[in-house]
Order: sequence, then C-alpha cells, then structure tokens
Amino acid sequence: MEKLILIKYGLQRKYVKMYLKFYKEHYKDSIFLKENLHKLKKDLARKNPYYKENRIQNFLVLKNKKVVGHITAIIDRNFFKRDRTGIIGFFDCTDNIKISEKLFSSAREYLKENGCKQIAGPINLSIWNNYRLSLKTQKFSFEPLTKTYYERLFLKNNFKTSEEYYTAIRTKLDLIINPTRKSYEALVAEGFNFRRITLKRLNKDLETIYRLSKEIFFKGKYYSDINFKEFKYFLKRKISLNKLRLAHIVFDKDKRPIGFCYSFAENKKTLVLKTIGILPKYQNRGIGAALLYLHHKTAKQKGFSKIIYALIREENKIKNLPYPGAKIIQNYRTYESKV
Repeated sequence: MEKLILIKYGLQRKYVKMYLKFYKEHYKDSIFLKENLHKLKKDLARKNPYYKENRIQNFLVLKNKKVVGHITAIIDRNFFKRDRTGIIGFFDCTDNIKISEKLFSSAREYLKENGCKQIAGPINLSIWNNYRLSLKTQKFSFEPLTKTYYERLFLKNNFKTSEEYYTAIRTKLDLIINPTRKSYEALVAEGFNFRRITLKRLNKDLETIYRLSKEIFFKGKYYSDINFKEFKYFLKRKISLNKLRLAHIVFDKDKRPIGFCYSFAENKKTLVLKTIGILPKYQNRGIGAALLYLHHKTAKQKGFSKIIYALIREENKIKNLPYPGAKIIQNYRTYESKV
C-alpha cells in the first residue's frame, strides 16, 4: 500500500499551486468551480491582510505523488483570546477515512502545540469568509463548495455538530411585498430614510455597513472582529462588486445609520439576499420588514423573479416570518471538537 506523505507549508507558491490544482480537479463537475477557485486564490494570497495578525499552518497529503487532501489550522487572534479556540478551514479531501485522519490529526496537533483547547470549523479564516459544510450539492454560487460526504469525515474524526443553518428561496415576491408595505410607509412617515447604495458612494457606504455589522453581529458564536481593510478585501474577493445589485441603508430621524440590507445577482432572474441587519435597539420596530419590502419591490421592478435567502442560522427569525412562500433548499453545519 502506498504511504501517505504529509507536507506542511505556509503560503509558499509551489504548494499553493498544488492545492489549487487538486481543488480544480476535485470540483471539476461543479458549475460554481470558477468563482470558488477565484476566491480561494485570493484567500491564500500573501497580500491578504488577514495574515498580518493571524497565523496559519497548511497541510497537504499526497498519495502516489498526487494531492489527495488539504486542511489549514488557523490561530485567529480574536478566537484565541476569547476562549483559546483554534480553527480548521480549507478542508478538501477524497472520500477516504485514512486520509482525513491524517489531515485532522496534523491540524489538531498544531493547534494543541500552540495552546488551543478546542477546535471549530470548517471556517476559511473567519466567518466574514466562507464557512460551514453544505449538506447537499451546491445550489448557488455564494455558498460553500464542499462534498456531501465531508460531514461523515468530520464525525468520524470526533467532531460534533455545533451550529445549523439553511438557505431558502422565494418565487412569489408579492407574498412578502404586500404584508410589509405598511411597515415601510409608517417608518417613512415617521421620518426614517431608506437610501440605495450607489457606486459613487460605495467606499463610504461599505464603511457604514462595516461599522453596523460590528455592532449587530458581535455576539455571534463564531464572530471575529476584523479591521476595515480586511472587510473590504474579503468582500471584494468574495464577489465582483458589479454584482451588488441591490443594497439599502436605513437612517433614523436624526440621520444616523441603523441598518442595512444587500443582495447580489446570481443571474438575470435571481437575487441572493446575503445580509440584513438592524442595530439591537431598533429591532422589533418593523424596520426589518420595511427593508424587505423595499428590497423585494425594487427587485421585482428590475425584473428579478426569485430571491434566495442565503446561509441563515436555524434560530434566525426569518425562518418564522409570517410571509408564506419561502422554501428551504439547502442545509449547512459547523462542527466543534476538543483538542
């Protein structure tokens, strides 16, 4: 039997190329390969600002001189400070338990040597980036590109489910436009302002979204603070900004930004609603409903007939919105393990 060869590396171009070649072959049948390969190249580029304050150790496993698996052990400054949690990401592997054991044990050993007490993943650097396993074949371009058997490999390597998520789709936009109209009209009458993000103001608006995101999502289980340079890099490597079809920021009566909502174009008929966020003190006042109204109404006017609600935590209220017509099309999970 051919021996498995382990290669440890940082960001050396030679080994990154080997991983990219394996990734391309591994997902050759996916229609989303091109976009995900582009993101992966950006993630592993030396110029990625994430690497200035965080450490990684990459591992490749070779069999018969060919790459058969990859994993990255990550020590994120914020995760580690909070509770000494290490991260694993960039996990890609053939359907072979021995190869997965080699990868997981290597990453586990590195994290243990560096003082970590537990492991979370898969998270490709941070949750501002790709994370979670897709449990079914990919449905759209903005979700993680993984294999359906990966969950079995995680569980075999002593990981347990930590968080669950889903994606839903809506094809009848009027079923959400009509019941949310009153919320929007009442807030406008009260003096709230809903403004579209434009390319002309893009940098300033992105900074506003960044600041709001830090205030809104900081209590999330896997939240890790990043600076604006990192945020902008992650956003630009994730999508080309010309796909930013709909984005709104809402301001209160004193012209202070209090929430936002943005979507990307999947194709000419489908929008992916990626994120909606409202400052905690303004929640439960119909502002989320108003943003949804404006977003869906504008989408319909622009000729979109489908809305994908992407990568939502199971506990998120959107699953229980009193607006019928949304159908769950995908499920995801993250996992944890003791070192």
